[in-house]
Amino acid sequence: MKISSLKYFIAIAETGSINKAAKKLYVAQPSLTKSIKLMEAELGVTLFERNKAGIQLTSEGEKIYKEAQIVLDYYNGWKQLSSEGESMTINAFTHISLVGFLIPKLHIPFQRNHANVLLKYQVDATPEKLVALSNKNPALAVCLNSLNDKDDSLYTDGIKRITLMEGYFGCLVNRQSPLSKFKALHFSDLKGYCLAFPSHSSTIDEKDSEVRAYSMLSGFVPDLVKEITIGNVITVDSVQTVIKMASEQPDVFAVSFYPANVRYSEYENGNMVCIPFYETATKGEISLVYSEKHYKSISAYRDLVEMIKSEADSFLKKATAE
Repeated sequence: MKISSLKYFIAIAETGSINKAAKKLYVAQPSLTKSIKLMEAELGVTLFERNKAGIQLTSEGEKIYKEAQIVLDYYNGWKQLSSEGESMTINAFTHISLVGFLIPKLHIPFQRNHANVLLKYQVDATPEKLVALSNKNPALAVCLNSLNDKDDSLYTDGIKRITLMEGYFGCLVNRQSPLSKFKALHFSDLKGYCLAFPSHSSTIDEKDSEVRAYSMLSGFVPDLVKEITIGNVITVDSVQTVIKMASEQPDVFAVSFYPANVRYSEYENGNMVCIPFYETATKGEISLVYSEKHYKSISAYRDLVEMIKSEADSFLKKATAE
């Protein structure tokens, strides 16, 4: 039996359709049909049965499907042995608001365990889009999403998203700010205050920098921008500068995600507070987006995914305990 037969079998089982499996694998439909018939003849069992719901596994097919996945994982691991000594690059993307969070702490221990792997850390406004687009090197992304974000179009074809932690977008301000008196805020309470926002570009002296920042925020928390004019948006070079401005100037605020903002020393020492919004649209999550194929076939990639998950769990336990 050829490994390709197992791949075809698994694809049909997961899609429930020979036509869909053929499109997913870029293989002609007659080739899949022939392969399955040969596999059934070789094993002496019927793998699929047709009914109103489409193609479904038989009881024998169910058993073989589970074990076929294991065999294929082993096979991919065996193939990797020949390239274990070769150098490779893994692209780790993160949302601009999460720069310095989770991955940088893991960088050195990861490199010590995988000296032949270059971990390339990059920041982007929409890192989830880059995972599928990174064809040359394996990639993953730590993302910041709205909790009601149900757009699964970015996570098809073997791209998986898991939740690392849930929380909320709040208003991060100096403890001396008049806003710090509130237990919760409406967006309208922010009128007259200035929003500090990090640029997602390497330069911030472009004429439209504030407009672009305003546009980014509009896609992030759309109802919030209705209360903020472009003139009240201050675009700066980094998240660190945002925190510095908001911690020193009572009329400046930042939109920050709790519990990730617990990592800021200004918040930890009590100089800043994060006030939640009443609006439910500000509930969110930090998620990890990665390739299932690379997770199964590349041990270094799999280790990095597990390290990020473990670090997120540790951070969350510490943050909620304080």
